[in-house]
Amino acid sequence: MAQSLTGLLLGAGIQRLRELNQSLQKELARNHRLAERLLETEESVRRDVARELHDDIGQTITAIRTQAGIVQRLAADNGGVKQSGQLIEQLSLGVYDAVRRLLGRLRPRQLDDLTLAQAIRSLLREMELESRGIVSHLDWRIDETALSESQRVTLFRVCQEGLNNIVKHANASAVTLQGWQQDERLMLVIEDDGSGLPPGSHQQGFGLTGMRERVSALGGTLTISCTHGTRVSVSLPQRYV
Repeated sequence: MAQSLTGLLLGAGIQRLRELNQSLQKELARNHRLAERLLETEESVRRDVARELHDDIGQTITAIRTQAGIVQRLAADNGGVKQSGQLIEQLSLGVYDAVRRLLGRLRPRQLDDLTLAQAIRSLLREMELESRGIVSHLDWRIDETALSESQRVTLFRVCQEGLNNIVKHANASAVTLQGWQQDERLMLVIEDDGSGLPPGSHQQGFGLTGMRERVSALGGTLTISCTHGTRVSVSLPQRYV
């Protein structure tokens, strides 16, 4: 009798644990879906702000350059004034370039016009790695139709941040980016042959904390190793159950 009762209690306990585990998995999936929607909303706001800033600042800088050109023409016989007009034009171009870079960080324009693979190739070209003595190789085998917008943006931003760190800190001569799908997970690896990030920087700073938070919000992991060069590895669930 006691053994039967023990068996019943044990069975009930196991069943309860199963139910709790299923409930927990459902809640985790729900939280990840909510986090994904928040990321999508954030990107939508970033996109709108970037477009407005680009239009407004672009028009203002164009007007400044136009006025600077007029000053140069009217002051053709006044070397000092003409030189000031030229300087104003040069400074306005510098401001435009700086704003364009900042807007690219706010919302990469490549994502609005290109596939993810094309956007990453465009990023590699824009960073002019070859002129810095860095040979790049891209091996991309992710089916973009399987990606949500937040997954697409997250993978791109990790590539963007990883490449920025390589250019600024790694002293590398080669970098490889690989993306593939494995066991219903999205895998990304960015690897270089440089000196690695400064001690402790892979735990915080250098934009990596924000990337970790973004990846974690989608139920994934981001790990960094600096044994031989730097290796950034991302694993994201392809979808939530």
